[in-house]
Amino acid sequence: VNKENLKVCTELLNVEYDPQEYHKNILISLESSSRSTDAKYMAIELLKEQADTYIEKYKKNNKYDDEEHANYIIECIVDIYFSLCEIDEGLKYYHKKYIQSKSEIKEYIILDNLEFHELYNEWIKEYEKYEGKIEYRAEIKNKYRKIKSEYGKN
Repeated sequence: VNKENLKVCTELLNVEYDPQEYHKNILISLESSSRSTDAKYMAIELLKEQADTYIEKYKKNNKYDDEEHANYIIECIVDIYFSLCEIDEGLKYYHKKYIQSKSEIKEYIILDNLEFHELYNEWIKEYEKYEGKIEYRAEIKNKYRKIKSEYGKN
């Protein structure tokens, strides 16, 4: 793995997705193929450049495709941070960069990601951090009670 080869791989995230294919599968493929810590940090660096490019394009043109690509890449960066056990860094980056005007939807997405990675204690902390600031949907409130009872530190 070197920076040039990894750059080619990260640029493959910019292809048009098959509407029948869940974008997360493509992101997982990139993340899982970056096995070494050094490769993961290189991928993060390259992906951040791409995300920033799409964010700037979105700010200028307000096109959904630019928003969607930026957010997919941001999710990939977060997944890599999680795989490096840098949960707080991943959450910080997500909240700073992810494009979503509705805070409840934005929070729903990151909670789903934490659950996907089985980061239940972090899920609880994230939920409680915004409890009272965001009106969570009933589904999330119920999930919080379940996760808190099963995984919460008492």
